[in-house]
Amino acid sequence: MSKTFTFGIVRKMDMVEVLNANNIYQGIKGLDYLFWMLDNSATDTIKEEIEFCLKNYAGEYIVSFSKKYRGKTIKEIDDIDPYYIEEFLNHKDREPNIQRIAEYYLKYCRTEGSSINFMSAAYSKIAYLTHEINKNSSHDIAIAVYSVFKDILNINIFEQCPSCGLAKNNRWQGIIKRDKDNNAYFECKDCGYNVGIISFLSHYLQMSKKEVVYKLAQYLGVDTDVKDLDETDILDIKETNDKKGDCILLQYKGMKPTDLGTLGLEKCKATAKFFKDAKLSDHYIERFQLMYAGDNADDYLRGRVCFPVKDETGQVVGVMGKNVISKEEHYKNELTKRKFIEGVSYEQKLQVIDRTTPYNEYKTNIGFNKSFALYNIDKAAKSELNRLFIWNSPDEVISMVKEFNHEKAVSIMQDVLSKGQLYLLYKHFKDVRGKLKIYLPLKDGEPNSSEYVKENAMKLAEIGFKHIYIFHIEDYKSSFLLEFLYSKVDKVDIKDISKKEIWLENLDTKEKTLLEDKNYEIIEEKEKRYRGFLEDLLE
Repeated sequence: MSKTFTFGIVRKMDMVEVLNANNIYQGIKGLDYLFWMLDNSATDTIKEEIEFCLKNYAGEYIVSFSKKYRGKTIKEIDDIDPYYIEEFLNHKDREPNIQRIAEYYLKYCRTEGSSINFMSAAYSKIAYLTHEINKNSSHDIAIAVYSVFKDILNINIFEQCPSCGLAKNNRWQGIIKRDKDNNAYFECKDCGYNVGIISFLSHYLQMSKKEVVYKLAQYLGVDTDVKDLDETDILDIKETNDKKGDCILLQYKGMKPTDLGTLGLEKCKATAKFFKDAKLSDHYIERFQLMYAGDNADDYLRGRVCFPVKDETGQVVGVMGKNVISKEEHYKNELTKRKFIEGVSYEQKLQVIDRTTPYNEYKTNIGFNKSFALYNIDKAAKSELNRLFIWNSPDEVISMVKEFNHEKAVSIMQDVLSKGQLYLLYKHFKDVRGKLKIYLPLKDGEPNSSEYVKENAMKLAEIGFKHIYIFHIEDYKSSFLLEFLYSKVDKVDIKDISKKEIWLENLDTKEKTLLEDKNYEIIEEKEKRYRGFLEDLLE
């Protein structure tokens, strides 16, 4: 028997009974009445009584709206499915008072060891559900992914590859493959881009990976109650995942040489508008072997300046092509070519263009996976300079060499460092991690730039690099030199980065090798004085 209230219409009534009452007065529910009094009562004694009730008896509240858990208390549901309380009940926007009582339960009522421990049980349950999802055929998983997208965004996700932008008949030529642990992932048949199914959905739907797992499980008919999951299974799954969390996994994949002659490329001339705007002379065009994809090139590269990408030995392994026209020019050209019916707004026209002929600033040649390459790594690895600049695009590397003759610069050709690119950096600079200064550009005005730069800084710190700087770029296209002169530079604080084992996964042989254990030592060279960004660069 719980305590009783001492005020108003609930005077002498049992607190738990009031919590669960469907009609306290004229159709008002007990829970709604208590929260209204808590928010509006001027008497501290009443508020203290209600707070006592919520802090001690929130777990006794009986859920009445869920088909799955109707009639069960929050505490009973938590014993069965702690994830439901944490993610769904605690974010039930249409029932704010349900959300509030769930918050009280999580903060004051949940015991430390309940249902094995929430994090352990919920984490293990997600791992188990993921395992069950991957048991389904690739065909069924593809249908489930398609259904989730159509259900939430009402769009077709397969219109083009998210990496190279290629499509055939307005459909991405992506296929579902399996890794050695039977985990499903997407791979583009054109560029080799690959991404895990759950990570893919999480990114494009802006949902947590837990929510994605539940959604896929529901579409595939996987029982999300998992009532028959015994404790041994939970501990086995948790131990496997804990081991993965204790290490950094880098990747290696051999790159096949690319014959530029087979791509239909032609020589560039500095008289072309693109090179005039970039202020690149014939000297730099020759130095970096820049080429142009003209009428003889394949459709996917046509109209692009191509940057040959080499491995550390200097062998060409792929091409990154940059569009010679801007996005604004692309829109203008498409609007001129197309005929739209009257009444279609300018924004609607642009949406049609984005859907049917999207603008891609950069593309790679078919078969080249840029995740295992770094533009200019062949020069950067040989440079004895103590400053490494990591850019997003190849043309930024060229601009840096042109302005400062600084060749210790690479381009990742994407936003975030991949496991393959991290391995290349580790391989070539592991012996100077204690003194090498790494600079990452933060481009003001570009969406997600700050998020990507911080993620890259964290990844570099996790594999042992000690001196990582972020420098702010406003409009480097107007004057590369002036941007450096006035750039604000911040050193990344890496004090809280804990050491982990560093492993290498060879994707060609499927072998894993321990590169460094947790106790690896890096002799850090302390900076006596930071002299200034440009001064340091021009040393």
